[in-house]
Amino acid sequence: AFSGILAALFHRERTGEGAHLEINLFDSLVEWLGYPLYYTLYGDSPPPRSGTSHAGIAPYGVYRSTDGQVFMLAIQNEEEWLRFCSSFLLNPSLATDKRFASVSARVTHRQSLDEEISARCTVLRGDEMESMLSHARIAYGRVRDITELARHPQLIQRERWAKVNSPVGPLDMVLPPIHWEGVTPRMDPIPGLGEVPDSAT
Repeated sequence: AFSGILAALFHRERTGEGAHLEINLFDSLVEWLGYPLYYTLYGDSPPPRSGTSHAGIAPYGVYRSTDGQVFMLAIQNEEEWLRFCSSFLLNPSLATDKRFASVSARVTHRQSLDEEISARCTVLRGDEMESMLSHARIAYGRVRDITELARHPQLIQRERWAKVNSPVGPLDMVLPPIHWEGVTPRMDPIPGLGEVPDSAT
């Protein structure tokens, strides 16, 4: 948004015309993931994942269903914790278990807590996990790998891919996340080694 506003102000300064900008979070996140996205699409393999745990919240992290789908979830208050125990874990007694009865206790006993949650997840398919987490009103998100991101319905339906010429042939590249009404974004060819792009001459 900041970059788009600066560009619009610069455009207004040069032309006297205002601009309508549209910036959404999904496109911005895809832009931020540009390096691993292109690394995966045009390299040998995706970059390795790093951890997701939180220093002061538990449970907080990724859990895998029996069919291999991965979900990121976070329990951030006691009301959520009670709902999580009763509606997802189907074990209300865990809510008052002294190891897990407060945020600090859950952080201290994170490994035991993760074992309890993982045991539950391993008997649920991804669609079951998603349904139960939604019903319990737990903050969660399905973790997609980079290949799944490239095929994400939001990118396809909203036509967020563009063909860009390169020395190795046409490549699919994600459009910039800032949509400027009436302006087509520049998606110039990728220059070859030592080549001076047309825009630089």
